[in-house]
Amino acid sequence: MSLELPVNETASETPNDYSNLPASAFPAGVDPATYAQSLNKAEPETPSKPERPAHVPEKFWDADKGEARWEDMAKSYAELEAKQRGKAEDPAKTDSLKIEQTEGETSAEDAPNPITSAFEGFAKVYEESRGQPGADDIQKIVDLGVPQGIVDNYLAGLEALAREQFSNAYAAAGGEDQFNAAIDWAKTGLTPAEQDSYNTLVESQATARQGVEWLMSKFNAARPAEGSLIEAEASPASGDVFRSKAEMTAAIQDPRYKTDPAYRNDVAQKLWRSNAAGSLL
Repeated sequence: MSLELPVNETASETPNDYSNLPASAFPAGVDPATYAQSLNKAEPETPSKPERPAHVPEKFWDADKGEARWEDMAKSYAELEAKQRGKAEDPAKTDSLKIEQTEGETSAEDAPNPITSAFEGFAKVYEESRGQPGADDIQKIVDLGVPQGIVDNYLAGLEALAREQFSNAYAAAGGEDQFNAAIDWAKTGLTPAEQDSYNTLVESQATARQGVEWLMSKFNAARPAEGSLIEAEASPASGDVFRSKAEMTAAIQDPRYKTDPAYRNDVAQKLWRSNAAGSLL
């Protein structure tokens, strides 16, 4: 015989009456009245965890904690947008490493939720305002539940990544003026397919420098009389050339390229000879 009492599966607010049970029906050494009262107490309910709001992407939702990972979300968007947008104080200067294409521009994908839409819209405003979005634009993201501190960190990270990317691009081009000149030339000097290839390279920080170096090689090949990555004082009529783009890249990545003007001049002359000889085509 089991000492367990039958459980009434039908929902009821009336407690079970155990007063007629003999003392032997209860565990030894306990007060029958107290024990019967404890049996009628409802087990405490385990608090349920909050469900993911529809506007929070699943990959940024911590199911164990029942909360959004706002910092991860802000960092993800900052890294994504900073790859192709930067802050430019001078309106005449380019504010993107990309070449502006007049046709065949790719439209953005439909936003799957309000937060994604808000961040994408904010990124567009950030670019159009040259890194100076209005308070109303920032408030739109805050109103969706993203903490103000996270938004501030997102902006700071976006600006820092953009500055670093442009600094690296200018170094690869041999200077800011040369980079801007190459971008202006590329709008008409490169084919749409070449423009797409370049823009694809600069979308990733891992290949952005390679993209700028490729652009500069095309730019200097089209305008050999105006110099190369680093303007050379004079170019000899003959000499060795780069036999491949890999050799050219290795020469530019040599530590001396950043510290030794004479070495930079040698590389510039060699690149000019290579373009003239067609060895990099």
